[in-house]
Amino acid sequence: DLGLNNEQITELSGEYLIEYDGYAGYETLPAHAAGSTSKAVVYGQISGDDLIGDYIAFYAHNCAVNVYINGFNVYSEELRNDVFNLSRPSHWYFIQVPEESFSLEIQYRSAIGVTRFPRLLNGTKTALIYSIVNEHAFAAFTGLISFVLGLAMVASSAILNGGMRGRLRWLGLAAVAGGLWTISNSTICQIFFDRSVLISFTGYS
Repeated sequence: DLGLNNEQITELSGEYLIEYDGYAGYETLPAHAAGSTSKAVVYGQISGDDLIGDYIAFYAHNCAVNVYINGFNVYSEELRNDVFNLSRPSHWYFIQVPEESFSLEIQYRSAIGVTRFPRLLNGTKTALIYSIVNEHAFAAFTGLISFVLGLAMVASSAILNGGMRGRLRWLGLAAVAGGLWTISNSTICQIFFDRSVLISFTGYS
């Protein structure tokens, strides 16, 4: 698979040990939990022959994540709501890894519940970002178009007179909210803004 910058990325799709709520079993990522759990751990042994870059990327849904490489904690965060006291946002994680074989442990904690274990992507950080943008560009673009057209309709409703004025205003506001929701759910904005849950909440509202 090639990113927009023609650098290669790969998916680390081997079997991983997944543990949660007394369950322990080997599964291929991406995987789904049989229910919802507040804590889960994914263990894996990554071979150096499978690596083509010095970063791994994965997407976590409303989780706080701790990452260990060869037993050393390389990334950690607390389980807490965001600054607006809304649920913890979903976003991408980019973790630098050795270019030889290593053991990987990812701990998930969520107040909402962990239900999905994402795929692991490997490559250079630039290639991973380009690939993610390429994969989700259509949804983000349509959301942006909806947002811009919604603003134009709201502005037009302030200029026009007649019975269509109120309908045009409400249609424009709906398009703006739908555009915000679509952009936030495209996962592109989470690459750059890991506190985008307020945008998503506005769109849902």
